[in-house]
Amino acid sequence: MGQITTTTYIEVCVEVEADYMPGDPGCRTLSNGDPGWPPEAAEVEVTSVKVKTPNEVATIDILSALTPEQIEYLEEQAVESLDEDGGY
Repeated sequence: MGQITTTTYIEVCVEVEADYMPGDPGCRTLSNGDPGWPPEAAEVEVTSVKVKTPNEVATIDILSALTPEQIEYLEEQAVESLDEDGGY
């Protein structure tokens, strides 16, 4: 379901490609009074992080060079961006 979003990280613009699963707001109770289900947060898994070369002739995937903290930051940014855009 690869969605693409762009964000700036440490003053470097990167293109983030990710698999996005929108959240579910849940349902407190069903119309017949039965209990509903709890809400679920949106999830995203970053599949590539690309940066353009200075001359913008090519892009380089830098995902393998990022720390887990950097990837988590980019995932948070992607969820926010995709939630605002309705997942597209």
